[in-house]
Amino acid sequence: MTLVASSSLDPVWVEVLGDPLLRRLLLRFIFCRATLSLFKASNDKAECLPSCVPPLPESVGGESMLSQCCVMRVASFLGAADQFSFAEVTTWPDIDEPTSSGGVDKEL
Repeated sequence: MTLVASSSLDPVWVEVLGDPLLRRLLLRFIFCRATLSLFKASNDKAECLPSCVPPLPESVGGESMLSQCCVMRVASFLGAADQFSFAEVTTWPDIDEPTSSGGVDKEL
């Protein structure tokens, strides 16, 4: 939802979001890039991070709270949260709490 609502979204990405397969690939790319940017061993080095043209909005970058929360949730589940550098304010709502987005964020 964050990606679609972005005011700086390039028209190319609007077209990509219309196709289910491409949308899923894009979401996986965003998650992969966020994971690599937060991974301590990569130290946020530019050569370790994948890029795309046209660039995606900062709202889905590795430094965004949404991306950090998603990576934190998966890393915590796998017992690897200590391998990542999260912002100190990064939290994830309890699983039992209903989301206000109606489950849209589940694909990421």
